[in-house]
Amino acid sequence: MKKYFLVTVVILSVLMFQGCSKSNSSKDNEATKAVSSFMDNLVEGNFKEAYDNLETKVEDEFFDEMQTNPMNDLLFGQLKYEVVDSEIKDDTATVKIKVTHPKLDEIVASLMSSVDISNLGDQAGDSVEKGQDMLQKALDEVTKDKEIATEETEAVIELKLVDDKWVISEDCDLTGILGVQ
Repeated sequence: MKKYFLVTVVILSVLMFQGCSKSNSSKDNEATKAVSSFMDNLVEGNFKEAYDNLETKVEDEFFDEMQTNPMNDLLFGQLKYEVVDSEIKDDTATVKIKVTHPKLDEIVASLMSSVDISNLGDQAGDSVEKGQDMLQKALDEVTKDKEIATEETEAVIELKLVDDKWVISEDCDLTGILGVQ
């Protein structure tokens, strides 16, 4: 009888420890999924869906402006990422990702040299659409026949557990995603 009791205790202990590790692993997986959802939506240009993963909510007018930005394809369409590590501590998480992104400094330098910035405002006048068209033409000129240089950056994304959902913390600095420090 003692033998069966001992075997039962050992089996229950193993199952209990497995349950604990799966719970942590599940939390870890959910935090990683929130970051992946954010990044995938950024890459696809689904900014409203991407920002649904943020703790701080953004006004709809922001998405209208962001959706029409001529630099979206250049900045976000070429992002590639890989989750490197994740760590859970109670109701907070840290997910490290390795991001391959365009070199912004080279893009800006190319734009500055190909566009007469000094009278860009005069050329565009008061028309936002005309200004966006001019920027789009300059971007097309800079990117045509050229491979856009990219670099790798490691970004750390901090998350909080809010209402049983992992969201990117409002304190998190997301500028590292594009290599801006």
